[in-house]
Amino acid sequence: MVVYFYPSAFTGGCTKQACGFRDDIEKLSGKGVEVVGVSGDSAKTHAAFKKHHKLPFTLLADEK
Repeated sequence: MVVYFYPSAFTGGCTKQACGFRDDIEKLSGKGVEVVGVSGDSAKTHAAFKKHHKLPFTLLADEK
């Protein structure tokens, strides 16, 4: 399992990182690796970020 933490959705570095995992998801899944992203953004922001960039993995909100 890959759990990665990022400061905020829709920022340059965070978007690049998320899209990198998206682009490699078949290779990772083929090895049994699941990807999960975590940030302090709201669940609503996560949903928009996931939809906009077509992210095929779970994003978790930790607003506290």
